Order: sequence, then structure tokens, then C-alpha cells
Amino acid sequence: MYPTELLRETFNNREISTIFWIFFLLFWSLRNRDVRSSLMSLLGAFFKIKIIASILAMLLYVAITIHFLRNINFWNVLMFKDTVWWFFGAGFVMLLDTARKKSNKALFKTLLLDGIKLVIVLEFIVNLYAFSFIVELIFVPVVAFLAMTMAYAQTKKEHEAAAKMLESVLSLIGVGLNYIR
Repeated sequence: MYPTELLRETFNNREISTIFWIFFLLFWSLRNRDVRSSLMSLLGAFFKIKIIASILAMLLYVAITIHFLRNINFWNVLMFKDTVWWFFGAGFVMLLDTARKKSNKALFKTLLLDGIKLVIVLEFIVNLYAFSFIVELIFVPVVAFLAMTMAYAQTKKEHEAAAKMLESVLSLIGVGLNYIR
């Protein structure tokens, strides 16, 4: 089997487009010396013992959860790709949020609501109807831009109206995609 056939069997057009844009942006940004320097600083900060311990604890949690779910026939190897998407998407962001919001008394509720929002975005990436590769190459960065703009707007009180509008637009896109499916 050729690598392109394996790629098409494993990933849909949306996932391939997402992977393409991630690598494109990574390579494009690495052309800039300042970005490379910042990336090295980020990697240095990433390899601190507390961060590595947190990630290893999360990996252990996911492995135990998979083992438990597999034993009750609720998880199988076909779900591995979705599990990896969750780990590097919603799971990793929630891990970072726990460190940032450790003083918040309503931590569980906040993490749960944020997690649900992230899972909705992840479901868009992973499971909803995928268009042709060319359409996905345009669609993925547009939706990513809207989602990032919404995330930024949610951090500032003065941008609350924009955040709500963007959330509505993204919800309409999700409903529209679900209707197409």
C-alpha cells in the first residue's frame, strides 16, 4: 500500500488539511530567526520537571482510562486516532487550564464547560462531514481563525459582544455541517 493510500484510509480530508496547515505554519514560522529563538525558549520551558510530570500523569490517566474502557468493551483500537486528537487538543488545553486556574473555586465547572467547548471543536475536526480536499484547505483556516478570534475575545471583557457573535457563527457552521451530514 502506498503512503498516500494509507493516509487517505486513516484520515479524512479535514484531518489531512489540518495536518497540512499545522506543518505549513510551523515551517513558515521557523524561517524567521526570532520565531526560532522563541521556539527554543518555549521548548526549554516545556522540559521543566513540573511540566513533564504533569504530562506523564495525564498520559498515565489516559492509559488507565483506555485500559478500563477496553475491558468493558467501550473502547477499541479504531478509536486511537480520536484519542490522540483529544489528547493533543482538548485534553492538553484542559491540563494547561488547571495550572492557570488552580485558585478558582469553581474550577471543576469551568474546566467542564471549557472541555465541552473544546470537544465540540474537536468533533468538528474529527467526525463531521468532510468536503473535498481543496474546500477543506480553505475551510479549515477560516474556522480556525474564527475560533482563535473568539478565544481571544473571550479573554477581554470589552470584547464580550464579539465573542458571543463569533460563538454564534461557529455554532451555525457546526449546525450547518451536521445538517449536511
